[in-house]
Amino acid sequence: MYTDRQIGEMMRKIRKEKGLATSEVLDQLQISQPTLSRIETGSQMIPVTLLSKFCEISQISIYEFFRLLDEELQIQNAVRIGEEKSSYAENGKDSIFDLVQSLTLEERKAVADLIRIFKDN
Repeated sequence: MYTDRQIGEMMRKIRKEKGLATSEVLDQLQISQPTLSRIETGSQMIPVTLLSKFCEISQISIYEFFRLLDEELQIQNAVRIGEEKSSYAENGKDSIFDLVQSLTLEERKAVADLIRIFKDN
């Protein structure tokens, strides 16, 4: 089960990665700036029809949206577990979470694939 916040944050990430202007998304979804802001922060639930339209605008399938979201959550979970076991951040370095957050979606996919390979062995 996904939270409204997780879905909204993924929408924001995809929108930015795809270089979609906020005004373009607002026009095509026919919603206001405050509504988009509430959706992207998880303060407002997004109707499935609106999510479907967002995916269409972003040129990805709903399946791809949720696959990216699953990968994002797996990475966040792995990072959280890793940080609990590591003092990496205490040594004046960026936290692993911060490093992962700075990656593009394609780079995150590659990291997720590496984690899967590592876990399978």
